[in-house]
Amino acid sequence: MAMRPRNGHAVRFLRRQLQRLLILGLGIFSIWLIVFGVFEFADRRLPWIVALGVTYGIGAYVILPYAVRMGLKILQRKRVPSFTITGDGFAR
Repeated sequence: MAMRPRNGHAVRFLRRQLQRLLILGLGIFSIWLIVFGVFEFADRRLPWIVALGVTYGIGAYVILPYAVRMGLKILQRKRVPSFTITGDGFAR
């Protein structure tokens, strides 16, 4: 008797792949916004070292936390995990 793939598994697989693709797109968009939006704007008006600091501040304290919260919405999680376990078993 041949094994047939169940629809539930295929739908779950496709949903997870779509979530991963959306998270990838969100990450790419966040990096693009930091580099080509914030840094180019700040670099035109400030010395480059100050522009780099301003870009870091806006990216680290405004854009990336918002992107993480959006990623959690995409993944339908309620909170940010306080630690993770890596493939080698170490907690980070």
